[in-house]
Amino acid sequence: MFIKNKKGFTLVELMIAMGMFAVVSSAIMVFMVTGTTNFRKNRNNAEIQKNAQLTVMQLTTFTQEALYADYDGTNLTFYTPKYFAPDAVLTDDQKYGHKDALTKKVVAYDSTDKCLYFKEYDNINASVADLLGSNKKDYLMTDCVVDFDVDTSNLDVNNTITITLGMKKEALSYNLTQVLKLRNAASAPVTGSALGI
Repeated sequence: MFIKNKKGFTLVELMIAMGMFAVVSSAIMVFMVTGTTNFRKNRNNAEIQKNAQLTVMQLTTFTQEALYADYDGTNLTFYTPKYFAPDAVLTDDQKYGHKDALTKKVVAYDSTDKCLYFKEYDNINASVADLLGSNKKDYLMTDCVVDFDVDTSNLDVNNTITITLGMKKEALSYNLTQVLKLRNAASAPVTGSALGI
């Protein structure tokens, strides 16, 4: 007479359990990989949009403060009045933007490392060579920039510039075009020659 051992599993039962475990594990892995990929994609998309919008907000502030702007294909230069103490007695030159009462804010695009850099100079005749020099990391404004262009054709007509900014990170891209008005130019000379630039 045979005594059946009720302890343990048969080989067939083990194979079925391992197959079910493999199917469930595969489904969980697909779900996790898809979720992680979507999370990273959405995070990168949000980061690129945030950086583009912050950059345009900074450029908007620079533009609104500026008496004049100039773009040479690489450097976007804003000439802004120096700020004085509220109780300071200003000369007419200081009030109306004489070149000695101006600062120079430069935004430079380096297409090789896809970055925008920013630096402010107290002297409008200062060289901007150090901006893209060996210590340019100190002046980083934003990265992931694949396109930066400024149209200044309407600057002398209605004090506006059009900035086009394209950013890309991994397979995601974000493009933004903004028309900005030089608010301070309405009460001051709007040509570089009038400012002595």
